[in-house]
Amino acid sequence: MSFRGLWSVVIALFAVQLATGQNSPQSTLNVGGVVFSRPLVLRSDFVASDVLRRFMVRSKFSSPERMARYIGTHPGVGMNWFGLDYVKDCMRYVKGELLVAPSPKLKGGRILEVAEGFDRFGGSRFPNGSVIMTKKVHFWEREFEINYRQAMQKWVSKEVAHNPEYYRGRYSNEYIEKCVSSVKNGGYVRTNPIDVNGVMCEFHHCVGTKKIEVLSYKDHRMRDTISSKGHGSGSKFAGGGDMTWQQKPNIGKVWSASAARWVSAAGIDLVLSSAALIAAETRDKNDYIVNAGSVAAAYLSATITESVMVNAFSLSAGTTPAWFGSFFVGIGGVASWLASGVYFVVRSAVMYGWSEYQREQARRVENACRLSEQRMRQLVFAEAIQDNSDKLMCLIRR
Repeated sequence: MSFRGLWSVVIALFAVQLATGQNSPQSTLNVGGVVFSRPLVLRSDFVASDVLRRFMVRSKFSSPERMARYIGTHPGVGMNWFGLDYVKDCMRYVKGELLVAPSPKLKGGRILEVAEGFDRFGGSRFPNGSVIMTKKVHFWEREFEINYRQAMQKWVSKEVAHNPEYYRGRYSNEYIEKCVSSVKNGGYVRTNPIDVNGVMCEFHHCVGTKKIEVLSYKDHRMRDTISSKGHGSGSKFAGGGDMTWQQKPNIGKVWSASAARWVSAAGIDLVLSSAALIAAETRDKNDYIVNAGSVAAAYLSATITESVMVNAFSLSAGTTPAWFGSFFVGIGGVASWLASGVYFVVRSAVMYGWSEYQREQARRVENACRLSEQRMRQLVFAEAIQDNSDKLMCLIRR
């Protein structure tokens, strides 16, 4: 069976790779006997052992009422995180004994508010107008991997110095003048930006989009909310940006994560493609051997490609899947997509080479048959000529 007949299998495998993205851990979280389908995971499986799946189920905590109904319906879960009084009040609210949803109270008595929650990637959602600047970080911008604070300070300084009037009303006049002066002298302001109110800004890492946002300390560090516009629960439940930025993944973890993901993809590919060969009633065992060999070669090539890419450019690793209701789509990353391309190219090359080898063998057999037939004709003609010559000589002698 030629590789052309296996393209449907390859496309199915590609769809599986897209759906699973870069998250090797299971996509559900069991807390108190209740399975949540939307745990918060940051970045990729290359840091999954450091960035743990957490409790926050964003759609359930989008308002005090929805949160109270959820905790009141699942009190066993709530008791692991919230004060007993709040859990009891939620149960009363569900029964209709309370007309107003209670304010969330954590263990220890701390009372919080319910805010806007998270975006579809699991990142913190901030109030409109609070984000001052946004920098899209590309995987080849290594300075953001090495020291993102310094890289952002340089970038903001240059942007402000390039168009200072545009940023008046966003940053303090003193900070703007420092940017203009420092950049003019070939340097940059070696502190975080200062907003128009004189408050020091901080850099927020968007989970799914690999962007860094500039926000004031107040907007970035809102701590008294659930699910949190800022890092009230983002830091508490999922860890801050330092956990996924400015920390180069261990090469051993990179290799093991890539190998584990691609061995599962290759296994699915092998099973489906072998089933396709069987369905086509292929009897030549060499076809099965070559098919398995092409899968093994593609697996090894994809694993090496992805591991080398992530080791060289940490930000080429995949991101958190985007959630659409209860359905998620794996966004993947540059390393994942490049490895996928290498997988298909190597798979195609091996199968194409095998098809060409079979054609060459068929041509050799056909040429050998033609040569044999030609020689046989020549032999028959020679024998016929000799026979005719003998008969003619006999007639002449008479």
